[in-house]
Amino acid sequence: MVLRDDALQVVNPLRTHVVPRAMIHGVSVGDDGTLEVHLDRDRTISAYAFGGSLVDHFKGTSSEAERKIIGWLNSGHAVSDAKGAPQARWTRCAPADLSLILCVAISVAGAIWMKITSS
Repeated sequence: MVLRDDALQVVNPLRTHVVPRAMIHGVSVGDDGTLEVHLDRDRTISAYAFGGSLVDHFKGTSSEAERKIIGWLNSGHAVSDAKGAPQARWTRCAPADLSLILCVAISVAGAIWMKITSS
């Protein structure tokens, strides 16, 4: 979670969401410890980093993140009247992307090797 002046950025393993402050209606922590950002009645964004782990049970990181986001929403920063649309894009991480590419390359090479040697 990254709190900017005008938007909240939720970084998940596959997708990164950038939500304008004006679109956020609330934030809550579920019974299982999952942190959720509520955009409207039908749309919520879950933060996988705050997924209710065993560590969270003792440290309370999801509840702390909830308090910080609520404080950020209630702070005196001016919010523009124009509501931008939330953006979702692929999360980029060079080591994870490289390992995925290598996994596919090794699998393809193994399949080709098995095809060649099975004849």
